Amino acid sequence: MFRVVSKAIIVKDGKMLLLKRNRNLTKKRTLWDVPGGGIERGESFEEGLHREVKEECGLSIEVMDIVKAWTVYDYDVQVAGITYLTKYASGEVALSDEHEEYKWVTLDECENLEIDKWVKKEAKLAFEKLNS
Repeated sequence: MFRVVSKAIIVKDGKMLLLKRNRNLTKKRTLWDVPGGGIERGESFEEGLHREVKEECGLSIEVMDIVKAWTVYDYDVQVAGITYLTKYASGEVALSDEHEEYKWVTLDECENLEIDKWVKKEAKLAFEKLNS
């Protein structure tokens, strides 16, 4: 099986948004993640990203740059995706049932959370792009 996804590192006032997965709905070992998800048939990466961010946390974003294109294996599924550097445009955080908590964190604070290594690495790349 194969999935295509878009992920967003959303930056606002020098902090990035992290979402905590709903413990009852996930098999993942780490709970914190950045917003994003699967691209639907006929969508572009950016269209899917805007939809997923709106669905998961109620925000509107502005896409700034691509942080990284990647592929991983999640159990028996190959997942290919793009992580984008985005900035907060509008809205108040309103979580979907997929998530139970959110935090706006600095890059340093991100390092101290139980979060996948790829999120930490891509967050660092995103902030480097933002500050260059």
